[in-house]
Amino acid sequence: EEDGYGIFPNISLRGVSTLRTAAVTMLEDGINIAPAPYSAPDAYYSPLAAKMNSIEILKGSAQFRYGPHTTGGVINYQTTPIDFGQRAYGSVSYGSHNDISTHAYGNYGITGRYGAIAILAEAYWRDNDGFRDFTGPVDPDGAGPQDHYGDDGAGGLSQIAPMVKILWQLPVRNKITLELKAAYNSLDYFEGYAGLTTADFNNDPHQRYVASQLDNMNSEAKTYYAKLHAEINKNIMNTTTVYYNQFFRDWYKLDRVNGQNIREITSKAYTAARGGNTTDMQIYRGDRVGDVRYKSNDRQYYAYGVMNQTDFDFVTNVFNRRIEHDLKVGFKFHYDSINRDQYTDTYSQAANTGVLTPGAHSFDADRNQKTKGAAVYFEESATINNFVVSFGSRFEYIKQHYRNQAAVEGTTNNMEEKTYAFVPGGGLTYNHDENWQWYGAVYKGFGFTSPSGARDDGTPIQPEKSVQKEIGVRYSDDNLAVSVIGFKTDFDNVLVLDNSNTGGDADNAGKIVSKGLEVMTAYSPENFLPFAGDATFYANYTFTNANLDGDSTSTDSESIFSGGRDGNNVPYIPEHTFSGGIDYLYGPFSFGINVTHHSSTHGTAAETESEVSGVTPDARAGRIDSATLLNLRAGYEINKNYSITAGVNNATDLEYISSRHPDGARAGKPLTAWVKGIASF
Repeated sequence: EEDGYGIFPNISLRGVSTLRTAAVTMLEDGINIAPAPYSAPDAYYSPLAAKMNSIEILKGSAQFRYGPHTTGGVINYQTTPIDFGQRAYGSVSYGSHNDISTHAYGNYGITGRYGAIAILAEAYWRDNDGFRDFTGPVDPDGAGPQDHYGDDGAGGLSQIAPMVKILWQLPVRNKITLELKAAYNSLDYFEGYAGLTTADFNNDPHQRYVASQLDNMNSEAKTYYAKLHAEINKNIMNTTTVYYNQFFRDWYKLDRVNGQNIREITSKAYTAARGGNTTDMQIYRGDRVGDVRYKSNDRQYYAYGVMNQTDFDFVTNVFNRRIEHDLKVGFKFHYDSINRDQYTDTYSQAANTGVLTPGAHSFDADRNQKTKGAAVYFEESATINNFVVSFGSRFEYIKQHYRNQAAVEGTTNNMEEKTYAFVPGGGLTYNHDENWQWYGAVYKGFGFTSPSGARDDGTPIQPEKSVQKEIGVRYSDDNLAVSVIGFKTDFDNVLVLDNSNTGGDADNAGKIVSKGLEVMTAYSPENFLPFAGDATFYANYTFTNANLDGDSTSTDSESIFSGGRDGNNVPYIPEHTFSGGIDYLYGPFSFGINVTHHSSTHGTAAETESEVSGVTPDARAGRIDSATLLNLRAGYEINKNYSITAGVNNATDLEYISSRHPDGARAGKPLTAWVKGIASF
């Protein structure tokens, strides 16, 4: 909830570090979609969930097929599928803060002498003004390379994301299809790192300081793939994928006010540390003349590769026991790189008008990091009567190169490192009958740092390793589905990648033990109400206890793990999370009520509420509020082709600190209402 719109999600599965979703392998259509998953896994990009067909979550042994990080699970965003039928979809929505979005696609397929061919064209567009307001007037003309929306549009965005797919099934006996995809995603987002002091948050959680008026993220993503699916025979299927991803972004954002780090200024400990001097904060708010410095974090990412998976379905007979096998064998070759170019601009900001006068312009940093990766894996699932034995492994070889500016090759600022990883695992499932299932599994995980962290400069960052265990039971019938899973993961050499993008270096934080319980239920009674209607009740609860196993070994003061003591909680991992509600259908009407809750956490492993890191003021250090949110939805199906829905999110307009990362307290999104019209054919 760093930004309220899900632009930069911070996702954790089973207690891994959340920030920038760096510990989770993120995919789109089964292909790594982080701009440089090997060289910069904590990049600022995530697929658009609003236009996805579905989202697949993989935990446990099923993640051997995917890498490079296998400690934190897999999130696979699945785009609109293409087929040989004919269909069309369109939607338009409007909501609070002038939030407008449109989503449309059309699929057309034909069959002829050259086989079957189809094309899918899709477009998504969104624009809004943001839900924050500046603390005073801003420069009406804009003085930097980026424009801004003005004082009623702090945090607004504009986004466009078209996609085209082509599918061709060859006119041959065995089924062979070729699928091509080209997609584009452009984002213009008026947001930066700046947060609020706790006092200002309590006064107005949705304000933003004038000195951050030029904050702007401008990014452009291009993704391409070609997939060849070939049915060798009825028992063997092979899929070969070639992919290329390109991501450019320039985040122009406030870095310093009056020469001071904004993370320090925003801390409640800062004024006291400065002997009561409030000059810096007055400049920050726009009430006093002073210098402000912006940094351009300009990045260019490239990633491409080829991967192949062969699926074997066959039967063997051992000691008169029939064994059904589902075997997957695959390999992958991958290359990615990140070029980092930075510069800074200093402006003189006028008091009470926000007018900016350009000043010094200087070069800040030039780095290049690149990685080559090669992986082989297998997954086997053997069914013997009511038992299913699963096991698999992944072997990965990684070669990384780091260059800082014009450093001489072989020095610590221009060097190459190699890493190897082998991660096995297995599990056992018992299907008692058509309703009950028990299972358990143990598997290893592996994660590695970027080339800059891996270089042997005397303190190289060690790969993260984990041993993950789970045991669970599932029950399902026509009306009820229940799943209860217990898990425990032991992490060693926990990675803090680039220390949460605060300017520090990558670091190891030591050992962490994460254990917990996941409970998921869904119930659809046959006769919920006497007069009619269908209802589904659902509830999902997760208890997670993720603690440091020993004092943190992080030596970088920029790290949010710095100062963590044995038994302290992992930052941003709530012990309790809950989501539950009811969906009700009555004729053409539909209604939904959803409640979510998460318990409070801390922004740093030191668990301090004094907003200091060691002795340095640090606005990231403090409590993150618990929150219980109510969301409402209603819909009406006009006919089989047209429908309308409306809803309210955060219906109680709860005000809560959702994050202190990157540089101060941030509020969750306030009450927002929306209405959407949908047409489908």
